[in-house]
Amino acid sequence: MAVVVAEANHAAGLVAQHDVAAEDGAAFAPRSVHGEERERRGERLIDARRLGLMKRSAFLVNIARGAIVDEDALYAALRDGTIGGAAIDVWWQYPNAAEPERRGSRHPFHELPNVIMTPHCSGWTAGMVRRRWDEVADNINRFVRGEPLINVVTTT
Repeated sequence: MAVVVAEANHAAGLVAQHDVAAEDGAAFAPRSVHGEERERRGERLIDARRLGLMKRSAFLVNIARGAIVDEDALYAALRDGTIGGAAIDVWWQYPNAAEPERRGSRHPFHELPNVIMTPHCSGWTAGMVRRRWDEVADNINRFVRGEPLINVVTTT
């Protein structure tokens, strides 16, 4: 399976597309899409046209931002069998104080047999919490011994 990445250009705030769509209309191989949205310009990067270019066996994975994929177009593509399936970990809307029961989409993705849904938790794995605490303890020991720390984000 090929992995396609849509990434933001930090300087310009524009979303770059790397082999996301064949402009000549060539069909996609099955792909996974992971993108990063920096500005509203990143919305609907994967639209109905691009979904239509994908093979029927394509499986789209969105673990970045819901808005990168056109919500209406994705639902239609999944419902109609335009693509084989999707794993959705990020959503177009989230519960809030005013609407605590609000669903992630206006569409019933949960009723589709070709969709895997997760509650914005793709970064959590079985051993993640333990590994985080092990690294914290390791950094404390490094600090006490006067050694360089690991995973330093900033030094100021």
